[in-house]
Amino acid sequence: MSAPAPTLELTWSGPWRPADEVMDERLLDDLQVPGVYVCLHDHGDLVRVYIGVTGNFVTRLREHIAATLAFAYDLYDDDGALVYGIDDRGAPFRALLDLEYHQRLAAGTVRRMSWYLAAEGHEMESGETVIWPAIEGVLIERVRRLAANGATDADGRRIVVANDRGGALPQGAVNIVNRGANGIVAVLGDGFAWPHVADAEAAA
Repeated sequence: MSAPAPTLELTWSGPWRPADEVMDERLLDDLQVPGVYVCLHDHGDLVRVYIGVTGNFVTRLREHIAATLAFAYDLYDDDGALVYGIDDRGAPFRALLDLEYHQRLAAGTVRRMSWYLAAEGHEMESGETVIWPAIEGVLIERVRRLAANGATDADGRRIVVANDRGGALPQGAVNIVNRGANGIVAVLGDGFAWPHVADAEAAA
């Protein structure tokens, strides 16, 4: 009989909104920690979910905002429709023809961001070491599956995956439990098992 899968309980803090006045120096000092993070982009009827892992949350936050304002990421309108795609080689040149409009798009994208962090320091109940890039991969796969099934969050917003590349997935099973910030629990759920039941049955 195989041993039960270890459980990792993630305690999420946030939301941190870059456009809020509360993002002061003291808070930024406190958030210079490693961990796995989620950035939610609110588009009214849908929520775009970006997941990553970082050695310094504040550094990653700054990088992400700067890259967005520099047109290094896709830009969407208020309804979530893609307006500026980085895979389109001609997009930067067309943006120059109406720079003010694209700058407003970029600023609007930043204002829609809500960031959440599960800082390192969590431990498996079994005492096993947590491989954070693997947890990033598991969370991205969770969102990919929710999006593919047309799932909505607790507020009825359709879930859309914003990035589909993460760390290498763990070789063994793991149970993820989400605690803390309601915004994350509303999207990811209270918890889930990896691999997903359907995946495990297909491999059997």
